[in-house]
Amino acid sequence: MTGVPDRCWLDPRVAVRPSAIEGLGLFATAPIAKGEVVGILGGRVINAAGLREIARSRSTYNSLAIDEGVNLLLDDDHPIARGNH
Repeated sequence: MTGVPDRCWLDPRVAVRPSAIEGLGLFATAPIAKGEVVGILGGRVINAAGLREIARSRSTYNSLAIDEGVNLLLDDDHPIARGNH
């Protein structure tokens, strides 16, 4: 799969803070206009077997499904992983 950035990016006007919903979350620290890009997900594209191997070998990781049997393994410990939707 092409076109996936290899690194995550988060607007500097967004910070990780305690969330009343779940642990930690992302919050705006300054006004952000409707339609502005505040984050870009990036990382390594892996198949289902690769994700299973990572799940067996690591206690924590962040990933999301981007297609059938294809996942994006996000940068380790990147703040963008604290977003909930």
